Amino acid sequence: MKHIKSRQADRDIEMYKSRFLAAFMRPASLFFTHVVNGERKSRLQALKTVTGAISLLAMAGCSVLESSPIGQAIVALDPSKGLATATQADSIPFASLALDSSTQRGLLVLGAQTGTQTHWPSQRGFLSLESGGLYAASTLEGDLLSTRYYFDHSAAADALAAASELPWQRSQPRFWIERHWVDTDGLSHAHRAEGHMTCKAPRTRALLLTELLLQPCDITYTWDNGQTTRAQWWKDPVTQRLWEVDEIAWPGGPDIKWQVARPWWDS
Repeated sequence: MKHIKSRQADRDIEMYKSRFLAAFMRPASLFFTHVVNGERKSRLQALKTVTGAISLLAMAGCSVLESSPIGQAIVALDPSKGLATATQADSIPFASLALDSSTQRGLLVLGAQTGTQTHWPSQRGFLSLESGGLYAASTLEGDLLSTRYYFDHSAAADALAAASELPWQRSQPRFWIERHWVDTDGLSHAHRAEGHMTCKAPRTRALLLTELLLQPCDITYTWDNGQTTRAQWWKDPVTQRLWEVDEIAWPGGPDIKWQVARPWWDS
């Protein structure tokens, strides 16, 4: 399944692109609507156009934008600020993530939410989560197009989504994932991996703005090409929500790590 340009990968590209763009074209976000309608490019370029426009406006330092909610979010997306700080996160009254990946660091502010998916734009790409877990990302080391989680190896990849359950929401230690990505050479890949999750006793974990009792879970992915990657999840032992994630997106791919600064959920 290596170096493929499959119809499924192409469908994932178009499906993800349309979902992401639709989220930013809602009436509540006129700034993003204008940018997206002005540029419609192939593949993930349309998404990068949005984040590129954010970069230009952030560098322009427009006082009108900076005084608005979107403006405050744009200012927060400056990667030159380095690691996100508690002061920075506390000053932005919006849902946010502290990102510390192999390609970018800083505070990400929630750009849009579509159902259980949340989308977090930045100057150099974007991050999308499914119920708090890694779903897609655009990075300097390639683009993760989609992620599917499921428990039955013989079942259709969409079976888990229909059940509205994800690995961190269940105690079952064995599960599977399927990921589609495009590498820096433009080659499409689609691979499956068997995941083994081991969770330890909950303990106090310091986050950017608070301390919580969280349960650490170590995950080992064994991919169908023989390679192995690892991830670590920190979840609330009661609600099962993820508060911190450290994960290699794919074999040889970027290390994507984030923690929730301000949650986007109500409880």
